[in-house]
Amino acid sequence: MIAQTKIDTKTTGGGTDQIQIAMTLLVRDEADIIEDNIRFHHAMGVDQFIVMDNLSTDETPQILKRLSAEIPIRIICQTDDDYDQGTWVTDMARQAAQLIGNGWIINNDADEFWVPRSGSLKQFLAAQPATITRINVSRHNAVAESRSGLPQDAFAHPRLTTAFERHSTNALGTPLPPKCMHRAAPDIRVAQGNHTVEGIGGDACAAGEDLIILHYPYRDLSRYRSKIALGGAAYDRNQTLPEAVGITWREQYRNIENGEIERFWDSIAMSSRDVLIELLNSDLFACETVRDFLIGPTSEAPERVTPLFDDLLDATEARYRELAVDVAQHIARIPRDQRPTRPLFHNIEYCLNGPKAQIARLRKLRDRGMSARSLLGDFGMLRDMFSLFPRNDRFRHFLGELMKIELGEDVARLAGDCEGKTVILHVTCEPRLDSARASQESFGDDDEFAHILVVGETRLAREGETPLRFSYADGMLRVPTPDSYEALHRKVFYALMLLDLLAAPRLVVKVDDNLHLQDRQGFLACLNRIEAEGFTYAGRAVGSRMHKEQWHGWHIGKCLDETVESRGYQFPLPDRYAAGGYGYALNRTGLEACSYMYLSMMGFFSMPSVGLEDAFVGHAAYSYGLEVKDVSTPQDVMAFPGLTSVS
Repeated sequence: MIAQTKIDTKTTGGGTDQIQIAMTLLVRDEADIIEDNIRFHHAMGVDQFIVMDNLSTDETPQILKRLSAEIPIRIICQTDDDYDQGTWVTDMARQAAQLIGNGWIINNDADEFWVPRSGSLKQFLAAQPATITRINVSRHNAVAESRSGLPQDAFAHPRLTTAFERHSTNALGTPLPPKCMHRAAPDIRVAQGNHTVEGIGGDACAAGEDLIILHYPYRDLSRYRSKIALGGAAYDRNQTLPEAVGITWREQYRNIENGEIERFWDSIAMSSRDVLIELLNSDLFACETVRDFLIGPTSEAPERVTPLFDDLLDATEARYRELAVDVAQHIARIPRDQRPTRPLFHNIEYCLNGPKAQIARLRKLRDRGMSARSLLGDFGMLRDMFSLFPRNDRFRHFLGELMKIELGEDVARLAGDCEGKTVILHVTCEPRLDSARASQESFGDDDEFAHILVVGETRLAREGETPLRFSYADGMLRVPTPDSYEALHRKVFYALMLLDLLAAPRLVVKVDDNLHLQDRQGFLACLNRIEAEGFTYAGRAVGSRMHKEQWHGWHIGKCLDETVESRGYQFPLPDRYAAGGYGYALNRTGLEACSYMYLSMMGFFSMPSVGLEDAFVGHAAYSYGLEVKDVSTPQDVMAFPGLTSVS
């Protein structure tokens, strides 16, 4: 039985203070996981990191630079593209030996997390005999779980996954080889794959269950396909390695255009029910150590959340009484003998069912003593509950307070950057971050605006499974929605909801990553007009009353979901809305309208159809009784006044 561990960063006893650990990492496009990896292992006792970045095109280099300000990280840029891993890691291992003397070295991958049965890595090493110089550690793949039941939706991530294979194989069905941690040595040689080392004497042993590696190679289909495409091509360019080295990547790469990746993904994806069955059969095991560390310590939540529930229940019951009194007074004005002729008389119970159900569910949650973390993890349930009585504005305040409990530092940073300012919301995706940054740079360095870059995540979770969480630092807002074109509406609305619940911006201007500031005075003049005239929602008005008159192929060639690519829009578009590519502005009321719609209309966002974010904002405005104000001019046809569109 593989036991779980509790992380104790205070390594005591057994000479642990004298043990030094260095970790090498060779990375490429690991923005979704590299910070989690380094922070986890630093907490587990790793003193020094040497990280080689090999041609990353995502945010990996920026993350490493930021982390190096607080954690000892030596960053190396490797520009060769032939995946000569053995040579590169050997060089890093020898550098590590110079840093830590007679300490221990772990040659790691970004998707591997080393978890001792108890205590820290230093405590594990302190218990080893002095003659041991190499320790072989088994790897266990994280299960790619599909909560929707569709294989293409399967994902695994350290922040979410707790089910692992007891006996793992690679993509070709070969047992997964262990990894080797070793004492530092100046002449060490690391083999391709980081599995074995040479150039060091002494004895080797197996860690058994005292130390295991949780391995997350299958985080989502698109990322895995990209990994094989890049790695396989790099192996093809390497003229020195034997053909048998990297055979797993080579084989899948050769057949990448023949559907091999998709067939393989179908074979490893497991439904939630299958995961449960395999856990009960002990073919899988559960380990929550990494997940629990990354999402933070369990809140002392009942004590902190119960007052929030009490406050929300008081407010909800007051709103219910207001509605009940209003309905009762309305019908009471009718003579009793005439009341049966009025529809409201026969439907009064149905008028009140929603708030009554919301109150009953809130009481159940309070009585269960649920933590803030558990509540935020079941955001779909909270949205369903809100939809029962959406006029209960106190519910939105409740959600904001829950996030302050669990995500306090990120909330404080976001609120501090946005309060009282005009927020320029640069909506982008990982592959286009450079374009978004160029857009931001066009505005200059002053503090006149708060610039926020919004990106999603690679996994394609269904809307009802989306948690209420985010990360925010250095102007980068990462939200738990798919980072795909067809889910752009979800990403935009999630960001707008967070600004509504947690921040107090004066105005929000949403721009695409191809819009640049061209005329500062013209831009400011338009914003001043919007504020002076009290426009809640402004941009270039477009639309059509006729659904059949819409351009139903705008999305084709942009979506990751082949099913969505095969159909047009299957929802009505509003008669008038602000064009998304042009850029549009929302004041606090417009922001609230979008937040309200996202919270109360989860089914609308769950449709298996491409989501046009600008059209959805138009629907949000309509549902709130707002109108779009057209601020375009004959000179400003393609972009918001003062902005210009670049290719």
